[in-house]
Amino acid sequence: EYICSACDSKLYTDSLGSFKAGADMTVYAAVDSRINANLAWLKSWTKTAESITTSNGVTLEIFRMNAKEADTVILGTNGGSNESANYIILAKEGFASEKGDVNADGVIDIFDLGRAKQMVLKSQQNMAADLDENGKLEVRDLILLTKWLHHQITVFPTVEKPSEPPTEPTTQPVIEAAKPTAIANPLIWCDVPDMDYIRVGDTYYMVSTTMFFNPGVPIMKSKDLVSWELCSYVYDTLENNDTTNLLNGKNAYGNGQWATSLRYKNGRFYLFFASNDQGKSYIFQTDDIESGKWEKHTLNGVYHDASLFFDDDGKNYLIYGSGTISIKQLNSDVTDFQPGGVSKVLFKGDWQGLCEGSRFYKIDGYYYDCIIGKWPRSEMVFRSKDLLGTYEYKTVMSCGVGTYGAGCAQGGMIETADGKWYSLMFQDHGAVGRIPSLIPVTWVDHWPVFGVNGKIPTSLTINTNYTGTSLACSDEFNETAFPLVWQWNHNPDNTKWSLTEREGWLRLKTGSTASDLLTARNSLTQRTEGPACTSSVKMDVSKMKTGDYAGIAAFQEVYGQVGVYVDGSGTKKLFMAENGNASAEGIGAKAGKTKIIEEKTLTSDTVYFRIDYKFSTFDQNAMTSSNDIDKANFYYSYDGQNWTRIGSELSMKYKLSLFTGYRTAIFNYATKQSGGYVDVD
Repeated sequence: EYICSACDSKLYTDSLGSFKAGADMTVYAAVDSRINANLAWLKSWTKTAESITTSNGVTLEIFRMNAKEADTVILGTNGGSNESANYIILAKEGFASEKGDVNADGVIDIFDLGRAKQMVLKSQQNMAADLDENGKLEVRDLILLTKWLHHQITVFPTVEKPSEPPTEPTTQPVIEAAKPTAIANPLIWCDVPDMDYIRVGDTYYMVSTTMFFNPGVPIMKSKDLVSWELCSYVYDTLENNDTTNLLNGKNAYGNGQWATSLRYKNGRFYLFFASNDQGKSYIFQTDDIESGKWEKHTLNGVYHDASLFFDDDGKNYLIYGSGTISIKQLNSDVTDFQPGGVSKVLFKGDWQGLCEGSRFYKIDGYYYDCIIGKWPRSEMVFRSKDLLGTYEYKTVMSCGVGTYGAGCAQGGMIETADGKWYSLMFQDHGAVGRIPSLIPVTWVDHWPVFGVNGKIPTSLTINTNYTGTSLACSDEFNETAFPLVWQWNHNPDNTKWSLTEREGWLRLKTGSTASDLLTARNSLTQRTEGPACTSSVKMDVSKMKTGDYAGIAAFQEVYGQVGVYVDGSGTKKLFMAENGNASAEGIGAKAGKTKIIEEKTLTSDTVYFRIDYKFSTFDQNAMTSSNDIDKANFYYSYDGQNWTRIGSELSMKYKLSLFTGYRTAIFNYATKQSGGYVDVD
């Protein structure tokens, strides 16, 4: 008996030719791919899209069959045959119900948990995911599914649905009153680093870093600090040059928009950030943060990890730096620096580690700077009674969330309308990126105390109508504009894509030639989400030209692609590829090389592609139990129902060369000639 690392279920090896099911169950056989076509007993089994690669490189394909109690399950020849060494039996009891099979693929697994999580965040309903049958999909259902996957329960307990009282007809929508709700950390399980946030009235606004992806500087809003939605971006194009356009061997990978500061003063919103590749810093202003219409001001020089600060005497400042934290006075219009204004070192903290990521405030007569301290990430607070005086410091947070070791840091502080204080900080979480958690803050002797007993709570109770946060979603391409979850890799060539030329499809046309995925323009991306998620597309490849590559990719320096390319003879080939130039450690060359792992001749001009991502698993308390699994597998299909795995499993790695979590990218690029196109659904 073994435990399967892929699904945490029991595996049994058996040399017998059959066994009798002791209960209703689904039986899985992992069969050597070199011999499965010749096994007569396997004809009654159904092949799944899953597979296992053994330590000696043998691929075991997974088959399944449903068995009722007392059924005889045939497992091949009687004991003694060499065949018996080539299969493993996985039995899972209590699978007679469709409950729990959220993605309707016939199997209950970690991907159902990931899909159910997305539905909870989006307030979607699904009968298979409503495990307690109380009429709504909620966190309790996620916990039940987790316990079932870990064999702690064999049936899903149900609760009686409350009777609905009669209501009077009304023409006004009924808004449910906020109520105490348990919220789990991490709060948003996808790449949202370098957050800064403010409250204006009853609405919170937050910005984060998206580097070289465009449009840039996402604006998110919330009514409760826990349910966030994208409402706009600050710019479509920051600059228009070879670096931002991904042309002539230049790129902005690992650069672009960094660590934006967001502030509000006298009815106006202000943003500040630096761009290393441009050697400039930027101030943006608007009266309407949700409109997306901003006034831009450009400053020469890079002011690293800066924080805007508006003092109560009406003067404006910028606090910035790494190791040495400096202050520089801004003019009254917040469009440039004040001639002859304050400009000096505020304090030095390089002996404490990074000492960067300033978030600066004045609270009850004290000036506070929240910064990143020692590595692995910790958070420190410096304070002074005098803006330009001597600062003292404390380490206020030096732990991660639950069992995950990396520390949380780079966040500020915010007060709710009812006087409570919180912080949002991010935690490095492997390939999925830097993900935020919500941390309560209390005050002792004018020092902020972060967390509960020195720890970040794995859950906390907030008064809210919790709807969750979704920064990835499905798209049928039926509209004339993209939903805000989409961003291009660098500036797009807007003449080479269309949402209107074929109704209900995205058309991607090839333009300038590229050597590989990292040099290709017009790759359209979305974030991935943990603990597991799936991306799939339908693609019409009939108009591709020789040398064209199209499909979807797990996008980072260590990328993986699944798609179609056209060889020199004009033959279309299915392929799975990796970056043959990916560096082993450190910052890579930022250049790709298409290393094809497997290819097959395409037999239809309409084909589906899918990537399954797995970042982490849950324990019985719905907390992360296995971290940095960080694997991606690639599939194709001709009907969108029956999937075939292709190529190898990708070991994803968060690399500083790009400095972003993994995204799914839809790509179409030419290596020989422009003029081809694909349509994507």
